[in-house]
Amino acid sequence: MDPRLKHDLNSQKVESNPCDIYEKMRRENPKFIQPALDGVTMIWFIIRFEDVNDILGDDKPFVRDMGNAMTPVEEAALPQQPDIAEMINNHMLKRDGKDNERLRRSVWIR
Repeated sequence: MDPRLKHDLNSQKVESNPCDIYEKMRRENPKFIQPALDGVTMIWFIIRFEDVNDILGDDKPFVRDMGNAMTPVEEAALPQQPDIAEMINNHMLKRDGKDNERLRRSVWIR
């Protein structure tokens, strides 16, 4: 197992009984980051309802559009995406700031 993994979420054990690992994650690591399946991309896991609710209520420290988290040099180094990728990725879950607030208000009830 990759030493950067806090939890091996792709194991056969997790597949057969995910409740045990979710409980362990809530108890031991309710917020953590680890590599995705590609071994490179880092993904945040926020496990507890209270933490998720806090993020949804005040999401300014977080970005959805990775372009907002990269320098121009990093963004230029990304592989060219097909034109269809922009259309597929153009949705509320990838919006930040005022655009996200406007869209989220239309679907989120507190």
